[in-house]
Amino acid sequence: MRDAIRAGLRGSGVERAALLVLPVLFVAAALALRHAGGPFWDWHVVDPSYFYLFDSLHVARLTPPGHTYHPGVPVQLIGGIVLRLAHPLASGDALAARVLDDPEAHLRLISNALLALNATAILLAGAAARALTGNLALALFLQAGPFLSMVILKNAYHAKPESLLIATALALSVAVLATGYGKSRTGNPYRPAVAFGIIAGFGVATKLTAAPIFLLPIFLLSGWRGIAAYGLAAAAALAVFLAPALPNIAPAVDLALTALTHAGAYGGGAKGAIDFAAYPRAVVSVASRPVVHLQLVFGAAALAIAFWRRRRGLPVPGFETRALAGLTLAVAAQVLAVAKQPTANYMVPAYMQLPLAAILFYRFVAGLGLGGAVLRRRAAVGVAVVLGAVVLVQGTAVRREYRELAEKRMVARSIDDGRFAACARIYFFPASGRSFAWFLGNWWTGSRLGDAVAARVPANDLWFEQNTMDLRDARGSRDLRSVLAESPCVVMRGGSARPIMAFFARHAPGFAFDSSCTRRDETIFTHGVDCRGNLVPKAQN
Repeated sequence: MRDAIRAGLRGSGVERAALLVLPVLFVAAALALRHAGGPFWDWHVVDPSYFYLFDSLHVARLTPPGHTYHPGVPVQLIGGIVLRLAHPLASGDALAARVLDDPEAHLRLISNALLALNATAILLAGAAARALTGNLALALFLQAGPFLSMVILKNAYHAKPESLLIATALALSVAVLATGYGKSRTGNPYRPAVAFGIIAGFGVATKLTAAPIFLLPIFLLSGWRGIAAYGLAAAAALAVFLAPALPNIAPAVDLALTALTHAGAYGGGAKGAIDFAAYPRAVVSVASRPVVHLQLVFGAAALAIAFWRRRRGLPVPGFETRALAGLTLAVAAQVLAVAKQPTANYMVPAYMQLPLAAILFYRFVAGLGLGGAVLRRRAAVGVAVVLGAVVLVQGTAVRREYRELAEKRMVARSIDDGRFAACARIYFFPASGRSFAWFLGNWWTGSRLGDAVAARVPANDLWFEQNTMDLRDARGSRDLRSVLAESPCVVMRGGSARPIMAFFARHAPGFAFDSSCTRRDETIFTHGVDCRGNLVPKAQN
């Protein structure tokens, strides 16, 4: 693979420049979206950005991360390295103080590191694909993977697993091409198995929901020994990448097992693998995106043609057929797994494989000897045209997403918490507030920095943890009735009001809010003041 990358980076200046275009556009688009979205403590990005900030800080202080449900450990490791490099001589406590004094700046550093890693991966993947396929257009198409869905670009600048899965998916695609068209196909048969295993272990340690896509290599390895080597390498790599989090991995394992044995999303609902009433519709919905069903179409078409030709004793391109069969199964498995809790960002690893599917199908058709050199040249031109169209369409989509994120930021900023400085301010999930971001990040990573958080948030700021149905501050639980009795006014803010309203009904029956106002996806509830911060006359209380 290294030889392919080196070979791909050689060539004319025009070709090398062409390989730089999409990495640069990727960084530019991601930075623009990050700017439009505003601070990471806004409601639409606080989960899980602040989880990863706090856990990166834990790793930098040589303590295990606390939030391992993704598991997300490679992101935490990268974040920890970034924070330590930013403050190489700081003690653990000093490092925590510097990070928490300006959490947004440090989250941007982690975001920059992930963007740089992904941009490098896009460049190197293009170079490798150019060398392995001998086709610059196909190489550029592989580089276009992050642009094929706004879901990918929207997640690219976040401190979260989906960002790192971009580079992981590109590594998988390049490994597939290297197995079919590189020197490894005639060298050590265990080398590709080990390479695939390392990528798979890294990918699953990054996000468990990426596991189905790693069914693909099974179809490309030589016999049971190759498959066994792949499994062993994947298990070993997974153990290595999870090692920093092993003291806190048990809750993640429990959640995974619960999710497998319950019909609802994230382990909710009745016992059983799936909800047969809702699941088929979810499968259709997830599979209906063009970036998914085009891969299934490529795979199904290739397999149908291969079956027809073999029945008639005609030759079939072996590698491309196996690769497309494996990719079809992997993407279908990804769809089936994600449909249980149908969230688009869980499909990022599968979305990223569409260019690989197109390249394999192109090579499959070429391997049939259809049309000769003329057809192949026309196909290359077609790929270039499609690539240009993708960039133009996604440019429009980026502008649309930019406007939407800017609107979210503006609406979130229109709610001035300073109006309610004298009130008990209670945040519930998800809310746009600096205090809420600190509360949430500390809570989900083990509540190890409560004193540091308490020193940085107003004493009248509280939050409602809906998973435990508990009112809390930075240091622990608070009694609702005492808070209400001690506060001249109460303001609540967040997106999912039903749990906290049930909490109030149980612990403060008869308490009523004077007013409420909605700002897009957040609602403010007030008692003793109105939404502008004006006192409400006692007669109206």
